Amino acid sequence: MELYVKTDEFLNLLEKSKDEWNCWRAENLNIALELTDANLSGLDLYKVNLSNANLRCAELTGTDLSRANFSRANLSRANLSGADLSGADLSGADLSRADLSGADLSGADLSGADLFAANCVRADFIKTDFHGTKLIQANLREANLRGASLDDADLREANITSANLYEATLSKTDLFGSLLSRDTRIDGKWRLVWEIINQRKIGRNLQELDFSGAYLIGANLRAANLRA
Repeated sequence: MELYVKTDEFLNLLEKSKDEWNCWRAENLNIALELTDANLSGLDLYKVNLSNANLRCAELTGTDLSRANFSRANLSRANLSGADLSGADLSGADLSRADLSGADLSGADLSGADLFAANCVRADFIKTDFHGTKLIQANLREANLRGASLDDADLREANITSANLYEATLSKTDLFGSLLSRDTRIDGKWRLVWEIINQRKIGRNLQELDFSGAYLIGANLRAANLRA
């Protein structure tokens, strides 16, 4: 018989202290955290260990995690598919291999977070802060990143096919090895930066183009025309 903790039990344990919860969780990793459709809106979950937790949206009511403080929390491998994380603070959080497919993270703070190999297919990241975020191998296919701040983010080997990056900022963003498609909506400057880094074309005419803020490590600029 599978052992699991539901929302009320989790909140009761958490009320005692976060340290007690984290110690309990570390000693009971075999117990599943079944928090489907929970309402944790606005809660302070700073540094809380919710690794492998099931927080997905299953019913019409949904999982409400909006405006919650998940700063530096452990959400690795958590199932957050379809959850409402709008306006949540996820700065410095561990979301590696988490499932965020179809989740709403519009206006959320993901600065400095780790989303290594996270599933973000069709997630909503409108005006989300990804400053300094690790998105290595993340699947952002069909994600809405309109107006998002991706400055200093690491998108190496990330899948951004069919994603919407219109008006997103990508200053000093590492795009090496990332996957882009023709229908990826991205400003022309950043599409060209992606092409220079990932398509080994020789002799490009880059004369008088604006590359301010572009991260060009690994680019092949052999025989390119760079004259102003």
